[in-house]
Amino acid sequence: MKSAKRLDELLRRKMFPDFLAAMNHHVDAKEWVECVSMFNIARKILLKKNYDVILDIGCGKRPTLGTIMALSYKKPVICIDPQLDTSYAKNINNISLVPVKLLETPILGLSVLVLCNHSHVTKEEMMILLSRQREWCYVTCPCCVDNRFKQGEYVKDIHNWSPKNETYIFYGKNRMEPEGELNGRNA
Repeated sequence: MKSAKRLDELLRRKMFPDFLAAMNHHVDAKEWVECVSMFNIARKILLKKNYDVILDIGCGKRPTLGTIMALSYKKPVICIDPQLDTSYAKNINNISLVPVKLLETPILGLSVLVLCNHSHVTKEEMMILLSRQREWCYVTCPCCVDNRFKQGEYVKDIHNWSPKNETYIFYGKNRMEPEGELNGRNA
């Protein structure tokens, strides 16, 4: 029998009634367990670094992970997936649901925590998004699309019900040119 530790963690959180309402009372224990596993990793990252925004990329129809993050942190959470159903998370103020492809979003020049829990976003698409940001932490739990980078930190959560149960963390910074300047000269 699989461990119910991550499911129990979610059920015991003070925010659980709000979470359940945000999910329109749709119960998906496997997805919840996977999202709590990713949440625990994100929580450790957020203890070390404050990011401008949290992105939940490729969340599918329901913004489960984004909802957990928004209910647990006051920072803006943006959920992006072309299949995203915007009827979810109506009771949460700091979450935005964006039902478009990743590269259609105008998110630029921020410090971002990017969470991809079983996302079908490719490594190339992710590299483009991250190249547009000032600073980033990218956490992925790959499924059928391998969207890992070459070097990163590997994390395994024995209580996660994910088939592969592999999570990877990558960090980066980009040199952002000030607006109006090109190669050190005014444009």
